[in-house]
Amino acid sequence: MSSGFRAQLGLIAETTYGQAVTVTRFYPFVEESLSQEIERLESAGIIAGQRVLRSFQWNPDVVRITGDIGMELFQQQTGLLFEHMLGSITSSTAGGVATHTATPGSLDGKSLTIQVGKPGTAGTVHPFTYAGVKIQSWELAIETGEIVTLGLTCYGKSETTGVTLATASYPSDIRPFRYDQGGVSISATSFCVRALTLQGENPMDTERFCIGTSTVDEPLENDTRNYSGTATLEFRDLTMYQRFLGTTEYPVVLTLSASATAQTIITMNARFDGASPNVTDKGLVMIETPFKCIASTSLDSSAISITLKNTQTAP
Repeated sequence: MSSGFRAQLGLIAETTYGQAVTVTRFYPFVEESLSQEIERLESAGIIAGQRVLRSFQWNPDVVRITGDIGMELFQQQTGLLFEHMLGSITSSTAGGVATHTATPGSLDGKSLTIQVGKPGTAGTVHPFTYAGVKIQSWELAIETGEIVTLGLTCYGKSETTGVTLATASYPSDIRPFRYDQGGVSISATSFCVRALTLQGENPMDTERFCIGTSTVDEPLENDTRNYSGTATLEFRDLTMYQRFLGTTEYPVVLTLSASATAQTIITMNARFDGASPNVTDKGLVMIETPFKCIASTSLDSSAISITLKNTQTAP
């Protein structure tokens, strides 16, 4: 059987960049597109009378591992993902509740081993193991009537099918958050938000190819990050429009809560970039409100932080 329902995805943090370790943490996932691209190096040399490239005139070139992972946002086991999305995380436990807070921090030296079990038509689930994986960008999305989703765009060092497929096991409480477990406040006031997306971009140099090797050295940060999003609201009055016109930044908080030990709280300081509302049909007028997270102090964490409350002592 080659059906996708036999597929699996596991990951673990690496100790040393690009050195694969056995995956121990498994996530339900919706789709993935991780793949290896090997460029070709072709000779430009002229051979008298030759019209077609010959076998000895080409070689494999640099190796690139790229692709996306689409999953739902789970109530447990997300601390490791947030750490590699933002860069830093601190943890504490009190009264049986673990609190983990992820904030922007250095991503240098942080990488993942990801293994995807891909089912073949002959009945075998083939392990594709990716080492040196870093998260280049991500998107969290919540919309009425839907499960909250998380998408990761990755860049890695190597791919192999020579590592044994790990045995997948999942926590019994790895449930996804739903839209009705969420709420959005802007400047400490709750708003009726129909949909909200939040993206993070981690610029890094992915062209660190050196003479003597075809795989990339660890991609290092090479620009400022961008955390931004869009909120879709009903056009109730001029409040959000006027915030777009002004120069004031406002606190925005997305809260997802299923219980005291299943919470994700994203706190942002936002500049609203906005647009004028438009009438597109006979229905309610909506307003799309783009925003960008801005550090209000010398600390990057004043722009965005993600707090998790769960049952895990480690992220």
